[in-house]
Amino acid sequence: MKGNAFTYFLLTGPKRWRVQLSNSLRGTTSWRVLRAIYRGCAPIWANSVTWAVTVAIRRRLYRMDPRSYWQLEGGQKYLEDEAFLLGPGSMSEKQGRFLAAEIEASGATSVLEVGCGYGRMLKELSKSLSSRLCGADFSESQLVAGREYLVPTVIPLVLADATRGLPFRSSSFDLVYTQGCLMHVPSPLDKTFRSELARVSRRYVLQTEEFTDSVHTFAHEIEGHYRTLGYRLVKTMPYPLNPAGQTLTFQVFEKRVTGVDGPCAS
Repeated sequence: MKGNAFTYFLLTGPKRWRVQLSNSLRGTTSWRVLRAIYRGCAPIWANSVTWAVTVAIRRRLYRMDPRSYWQLEGGQKYLEDEAFLLGPGSMSEKQGRFLAAEIEASGATSVLEVGCGYGRMLKELSKSLSSRLCGADFSESQLVAGREYLVPTVIPLVLADATRGLPFRSSSFDLVYTQGCLMHVPSPLDKTFRSELARVSRRYVLQTEEFTDSVHTFAHEIEGHYRTLGYRLVKTMPYPLNPAGQTLTFQVFEKRVTGVDGPCAS
């Protein structure tokens, strides 16, 4: 565990330390001195070569054990960080209404979120959907925070890793969705992840994901793989409720049924 904690510190510690230091010194004489030093040293690290090497090293560290990263990253601190990123609660409400409308259009009465985290989207969906909801995540710290966050709503949250197999029978849910989860799964684990989504879904897979490479996001080509799994892409669009700095894409995949077009198709 010590090794995992050290790796996590290398991935997140310097940034958090820099933010904390900046916040504590902002507006003081020390802050002006620090900014001058930072700007003077910027050419050392703010160049394409240093940046590329740094990203490659951090990306490799993340790929070594994504589960441990999210176990340490998840929980109350992540909940607070995401709340800061999203801003006022209205953003979560808007995202929830958008997803709820898509699920309602599909006619799904049973819904699973894979990578549910602390249950942010599940809580929003529970406000307007009568569908049976369930969440799965491989981070125990996220689920612990989620069970508290969802109170008084009772939604089953299951500790499970889709890259190792979900603990559900095939076609257990009418619809399975992800919200900013698949993008954090490195190759080749992403193929097993998608295969499990397709297996436990009876009809639809919905995804709101990023398709760019960074330290812990990965640009997957997914349409072709879903085609081999028996699904067809029936909707794709830029996600209309992107948080600052993100370019998520919303997609709907439908299990191919001869002569039947799903209500999500458009």
